[in-house]
Amino acid sequence: MPEYSFPLGWGRFWVIGDLVFTQAIAWLCLEEVTGRVVGVDVELNEPIYAVNSSVERMVRCMKLLADGCRSSRGSMTQSRSWIDTLSRDPDLPEGEAEPFWIPIIVGAIENECERMRVEIE
Repeated sequence: MPEYSFPLGWGRFWVIGDLVFTQAIAWLCLEEVTGRVVGVDVELNEPIYAVNSSVERMVRCMKLLADGCRSSRGSMTQSRSWIDTLSRDPDLPEGEAEPFWIPIIVGAIENECERMRVEIE
């Protein structure tokens, strides 16, 4: 990632990957001091948004959602159970999936998507 990609003063964010959506792309970053994982999209009014409070918790959320999608072959008929699983997982603090993961599922429901595919490279 070239240094000029981020606005000046955002050096505390270490790019660890990309977030790719159907119509958008953002950087997945680790915040230097806090260790929290954030999304950075310079095209948004609020360009920095919470993903998870740690890499470990991000991986846990990714795994739960990917497992749910895989077991149902991505059918959105199971999407409410994915929300429940993310919301009630005993290894995640309450509200951990609220800022990023659950809105992705809710957005897919609201847009009447038939399937969701989660890919982790």
